[in-house]
Amino acid sequence: MKTGTCILTFVVLVLSSLPQSARAQEATQPKPNVSSREGQHDFDFNFGVWKTHIKRVLEPLSGSNKSIELNGLVTTHKIWDGRAQWEEIEADGPNGHCQGVTLFLYNPQAHQWNQSFINSKIGELSPPLVGEFKDGRGELFSQDTFNGRSVLVRAVWSNIEPDSHHFEESYSDDGGKTWAPAFIAELAREKSAPVASTPTTNSDANQTDKARDGAHDFDFDFGTWKTHSSRMLHPLTGSKDWAEMDGVTVVKKVWGGRANLAEYKAEGPAGQVELMALRWYNPTTHQWNIDFATPKSSALGNTPGVGEFKNGRGDFYDQESINGKTILVRFSIWGLTPDRAQSEQAFSDDGGKTWETNWVNKYTRIPSDPPTSSQRPSQEKSEVGEVHDSRGGTVSAGDSRHDFDFFMGNWRVHHRRLKERLANNHEWVEFEGTCTGQKILGGLGNIGDCVLDLPGGAYRGVALRAYDPEKKQWSIWWLDGRSPGQVDVPAVGRFENGVGRFYADDTFKGKPIRVRYLWTRVTSNTPHWEQAFSVDAGETWETNWTWDFTKVP
Repeated sequence: MKTGTCILTFVVLVLSSLPQSARAQEATQPKPNVSSREGQHDFDFNFGVWKTHIKRVLEPLSGSNKSIELNGLVTTHKIWDGRAQWEEIEADGPNGHCQGVTLFLYNPQAHQWNQSFINSKIGELSPPLVGEFKDGRGELFSQDTFNGRSVLVRAVWSNIEPDSHHFEESYSDDGGKTWAPAFIAELAREKSAPVASTPTTNSDANQTDKARDGAHDFDFDFGTWKTHSSRMLHPLTGSKDWAEMDGVTVVKKVWGGRANLAEYKAEGPAGQVELMALRWYNPTTHQWNIDFATPKSSALGNTPGVGEFKNGRGDFYDQESINGKTILVRFSIWGLTPDRAQSEQAFSDDGGKTWETNWVNKYTRIPSDPPTSSQRPSQEKSEVGEVHDSRGGTVSAGDSRHDFDFFMGNWRVHHRRLKERLANNHEWVEFEGTCTGQKILGGLGNIGDCVLDLPGGAYRGVALRAYDPEKKQWSIWWLDGRSPGQVDVPAVGRFENGVGRFYADDTFKGKPIRVRYLWTRVTSNTPHWEQAFSVDAGETWETNWTWDFTKVP
């Protein structure tokens, strides 16, 4: 985690961003003082989802104890069988909702861990923290600036138990003699929450800057790709020796698309290559940053490639050193279609006058999920009233298994909830959230994986929906992440004339009630859901919760 702006991460593309300079850098790095202890699984305790309470000191090193508190969730994913991991955080506090990501990489030569941060609003990569674990305590260090002064930064993981741990980041301006806490977090495992990235609210979506917003330029890339690569073995030497490789690239979304992480693995006659690429969008400059790491380098590169898309082509540049000589590096990607793309890496040793292409990647999408509503095959009615699906087979008239197709995808959600229910209360609490819809059971079911950013602390919930083709009705269950051992009774119903009505008999504070869910505006990009209770068998209703959805492109 990182002081100041919650924590952030990284992400990115494909083999496309693996520069030759990364390998050159590995070969020229000085040999560290290597301890014998193997620590590649030191951070295994961190995998999963954690409820997090954060205390951030506003003016560390000043003697002031003034601080603010935040509550949120941290989700940590395993990479390279534990030798790397990435951590997403969402938290709410006095200044609103914040998001962040952290990338952890293990260096097997130095037996040390490397940790990097990215701030989603600032879009800049912080200096990495480096260190190791001893006696069950992890300490990583770096040098940074705070209020214009150079300081040492120390991150400490301690009190590590299976379902809890403590994190603290501190500053020192006297060479490490004394340390002032700046960021303190207590983490407790959220066992019910899925270990999966959720869509995040794009706080910059309503920006008024006239510059082009390219925050979703890489949306085409999410998913799994078959990758064929051609690599020049000895760039800038006059050599024409190339090696062919085949592999797979998996690209995962972060921050609702404003960042992403790609894992690439390929092999051929010349050997095997494995890497992760990190790409994040800077909303201030309206440019993308691309960085990478390999299991051997175990750290992000010192200089990310920076650039943007124009006329369907993205070009990203940085300056690096190869064999003691400074060169320019260019990574380009183009030919973007839903199922194919191509990228190239090139070097220049004459200031960009000429370029030598040394790495070519061709990507073909590997289908995984069933078609979304926008991709659903067309249907035609026959003379006898049956519906024929273009995929083959017949669906009986009145079959409503596609009622919730509108919900598939990513959403921002504005919530209004009564402070007290069935108490003649008229005070509403408003807050934000996100939700992702995904089909299951071959289309006969779906889930809504949601994050609810309550003022008192964010939590997760899941709506599970299943369709009964014989009864032609839906059953909807709600699972609250704060009470993972309890599933609400199902609400049962169907859509008629574009409105979905679902009912359940339940209890509230020990008294029997009738529950009603309503879905409206389902043919738009802003559908509406509401929940109401009745204590008189449905004669009168009190609406106590509304969700207004906005589609995330």
